[in-house]
Amino acid sequence: MDTHLFDKELICAKTSGRTEVRYQFLEQYHLKVISSVPQKDIARFLGITPQGLSRFLRMRKSGTG
Repeated sequence: MDTHLFDKELICAKTSGRTEVRYQFLEQYHLKVISSVPQKDIARFLGITPQGLSRFLRMRKSGTG
């Protein structure tokens, strides 16, 4: 059942048009990935450019967006 729920969360994250939803998926299930995988690969997973990821993280940290 856990695998099924995880798969459902992954599908939801990957099909979501919102970067926030996809990033929250990484935070919830793969926190180590955020610190150990290059940002360009995280950006690719999120469907944005590395520059877009930098902007997203900056806005997220400042509480805007």
